[in-house]
Formats: sequence, C-alpha cells, structure tokens
Amino acid sequence: MKKILTLAGALVLVAGSAWAQVGTPGDTGVGNGKAGTGNALTGDAGASATFKGASIDVMSDLQKAYKDYSDKKFPDAAVRLTSIVRKAPNSLPAHQMLADIYIRQNRIKDAVPEMEQVVRLDPKDTATRGNLGVAYLQTAQYDKAVQLYQTTLARSPKDPAVAFQLGTALEKNGKHAEAAQAFEQAAALAPRDGRAPLYAGLLYHQTGNDVKAVPNLQKAVALGAADTFSAHMVLAEIDAHAGKADAAIQEYKLASAAKPEDFSAAANLGVLNQNAGKKMDAVAAYRQALTLKAGTPQAQAQVQASLAGLLAPDSPGEAATLLTQAAQNDPANAQYESALGQTYEKQGKKDLAMAAYQKALTLDAHQPEATLGLARLKK
Repeated sequence: MKKILTLAGALVLVAGSAWAQVGTPGDTGVGNGKAGTGNALTGDAGASATFKGASIDVMSDLQKAYKDYSDKKFPDAAVRLTSIVRKAPNSLPAHQMLADIYIRQNRIKDAVPEMEQVVRLDPKDTATRGNLGVAYLQTAQYDKAVQLYQTTLARSPKDPAVAFQLGTALEKNGKHAEAAQAFEQAAALAPRDGRAPLYAGLLYHQTGNDVKAVPNLQKAVALGAADTFSAHMVLAEIDAHAGKADAAIQEYKLASAAKPEDFSAAANLGVLNQNAGKKMDAVAAYRQALTLKAGTPQAQAQVQASLAGLLAPDSPGEAATLLTQAAQNDPANAQYESALGQTYEKQGKKDLAMAAYQKALTLDAHQPEATLGLARLKK
C-alpha cells in the first residue's frame, strides 16, 4: 500500500514579491518570505535610477505606469507597460511590473514570459528566478522548471530551497530517482527541515530503493515532519515485506496514532495481527477500522469478512451479520456468500445456508465450499 507522493502546494508563487529573496525552507513553506533590498523600482537607488538610459518617451511612459502601479491601478498600468515593452523590449522595470501585475491577477501563463525577460536581463535576480520556477510548475512546464532549478542550484549549491524546488520539479517530471537525490541534498543543507527527508524517503521507496528510503523516513519522523503518517505507513510496508512483523505492527500503530481517522492503517494493523496469531489485537484493529470511512466498498468488505472469520467460532450471529454486510459492499464476490452459507450451516439455519450457497454458485460456479455445502444440505 504505497503512499502516492503529491507535492501540490509545496511551492507558492508570491504576488508583489517578484524580487523577494528566496529563503531557507521550513516546516510550513519553501521560503522565509523576506523582502529583498535594492529593488529596481523601490530600492535605495530610487525610481529615477530605474529609467536611466531610456528614451524620453519611454521614461515618461514608465513614470506614468509606475504611478498607476503604485496606485494599484493595475489594468491601466498593464496597458502602458505592454506598450512600453513593444518599444523597449529590454526595459527591466517594465517586465518586472508586468510580471507582478499578472501574478496578482492570477494570469500565470502571461507572467511567465515577463519573468523570463527579467531573468534574461538580470541573471542575478534569484527571487524572480525562483518565482519563474514555481510558475513553470504551475503551468506544467516541467522540463523548463528542471533546467531552471538545475542552473540555479549550480550557482547556489548550498541553498536548500533551490534543492527542494529542484526535487519538486523532477518529481513532477516523473524523474523520481533524481528527485529523491535532490530532496536528500536539500535535507543535508537544511538538517532541521522534516519535509525534504520525507519526500526523499517516499520517492526512494517508489523507485525500490528501500536501503535509502528507511533512513530518510526515520529522519523525517525524528524531525517531526508534518506528514509522519506517510512515513510510518511506508516503514510498516517495508518491515512487513522484510518479514519483520513486530516492527511493522509498531509502525502501523504509530501511523494510526498520527492519523486516527485513517482506515488503511487500522485495517493493515488488523491483517498483521491476524497473521501473527494475535486474535484479540486483530479484532480490536478491525473493529476500529470499521468505525472509519474506507476508501472503497470492497476494502470495507474485506475487513468485514476478516473480522467475521475471527468471530465465527464464538459469535456466529455477529459473523453472519458482517458477512451479509460484506456481500452488500462487494456483491460480485462469491466468497462472501459462500462464507455466509458456512456460517448459517453451523448455526443450523439450513434454508438461509442453501440460499447463500446457491447465490455464491450463481456468482461463481467454481466455488468448492458452496458446492460441497449445498450437496450436504440436500442429503
């Protein structure tokens, strides 16, 4: 039962801060959101320095556009700025303001080419470069995002935020092994951030590299990552496949404690306890699972049938009720009707048993228990 990795919402495109500094990732966001200094529009150099070298007409238009922008008349500013970049395609402040306006208006596709121009004109603008990468992700331009973050990381190899963003871009691009390595690099650069080792561990597991998955997931748990549930679920799966039943049981308990409303953790805990011969623990886990919402009716039916099997010797009436519910949740499964027939037969309820056996054989003519049971009852 692998956790599907989703990173939606991990990165945020920040309106009004196309030139904000990219910060160190923390537990709740990618950057620290600190404002940058030396803004070409509002920095210490002043607005007049922004327009240095521009023609008089362009400079006048820029001043008018900047006033509209400052007054939050964004549609008017956008009209002026669009005209400016036609006349002066290398006008950095015009592209900066246009990009910011489009971000504010949630016109991300329109903001992308403006940010591309800003990065072209000012390669050291790391904040716009970061926002451009996020925009590439939001517009599903994953190849461009990967290329951008790889270039940025080569320039800033000790920036954990960039490594994290590269991991996100690679994961979105389907390159899970490379993404895991990028997240692991981010984890090494930001040793108190639990998200990076969590994503590294989940991705290593998805690619079959559990040797690297386990220490990363354990690190994420130790750091108190927001999603320790996923870490415990995958660690439990790894332990179960390795035959470490007790360790797997403990991980499922921790997963269930981390997310008490989750059906799968309780259901898996029941299965492992049942396989380990721990009947009472299995019954308790299955009962807990049945109080929760299952992902599918079929999953609910499996737990109902498993619990019925454990209860049948001592509580055949409850077992019959559970099997009836299982058959209702998964009406195409002949095994539930066959088991229901056996339960009724043990209770001496011949007619109900025959009806259940007959229904099982209608669903699947090759049900040996139903065939034999029906033959017994017809004697």
